[in-house]
Amino acid sequence: MILLTIQSNNTKSQKGFTLVELIVVISVMGVLSFLGVAGLYEYSKVQTLQNAAKDVVSVLNLAKSRALSQVRPSVSICAASGVLNGYLVILASSGGGPINIYRLRINCGGIIRTILTRTLPKNIVFTQNQSFFFPILTGGATAGTIVIQGYGGSIPNKTIIIDARGVIKIQ
Repeated sequence: MILLTIQSNNTKSQKGFTLVELIVVISVMGVLSFLGVAGLYEYSKVQTLQNAAKDVVSVLNLAKSRALSQVRPSVSICAASGVLNGYLVILASSGGGPINIYRLRINCGGIIRTILTRTLPKNIVFTQNQSFFFPILTGGATAGTIVIQGYGGSIPNKTIIIDARGVIKIQ
């Protein structure tokens, strides 16, 4: 009589992962990736707004320092009048659109001329038209508050405060 022995494959000696294990791991990685990308996008928006506020403060400080030192740019407008009154920073809209342009202007004897124009990044705007004057030698300025709003208010606004002494701060 011939005896046949059949080996049972009940012992799990195979190496590898089951399909269910792979699906679970890939799903968890997908969720974590989605959360990471969303967080990175939000961080990018906040940094764009922060950099825009720093650039506006830079132009305000430029106006302040030029007024204090009585720097006259190589513009013939001051040569004609001979009088330097100070520098202005004006927040304005472009053709009735959003308020996203700021200009550095010089005031020479009542004649005002733009010497620098900058535009805020896309989706970032000023909340209102404003102007700030930095007269020569006094170190003062037109006091006020600039509010910069980003992405339709989905991230916190940045506020720039200019006091009467010409001190400029970001909050």
